[in-house]
Amino acid sequence: MKVIELSRGIGINNLQMAEQPKPNPKQREVLVKIEAASLNYLDLLVVKGLVNPDIPLPYIPVCDGAGVVEANRIHPVIDKIFSFEQTQAAFEYLEKGSHFGKIVITF
Repeated sequence: MKVIELSRGIGINNLQMAEQPKPNPKQREVLVKIEAASLNYLDLLVVKGLVNPDIPLPYIPVCDGAGVVEANRIHPVIDKIFSFEQTQAAFEYLEKGSHFGKIVITF
């Protein structure tokens, strides 16, 4: 797969295109085919060495991306079922981070 990485050191001039092997997801991981990515402000601070200057190289500086799940090693689990009237409670449940799988909202 093609990546933009830091491999020779810190600094914007050290960003370069490279080829990396396609990763295989481990247990409880997903492989996402990235369709869009950005080099945002935090990424630029890392690239410039202003944040986490001792980052191990090679490093792919992408905090934000969007894509499609290509492969997964996660077995979907439904934690809880909410009725439509309980939609607010469902969002609060998800915000707490206490869920492990999926929730279902019935209509």
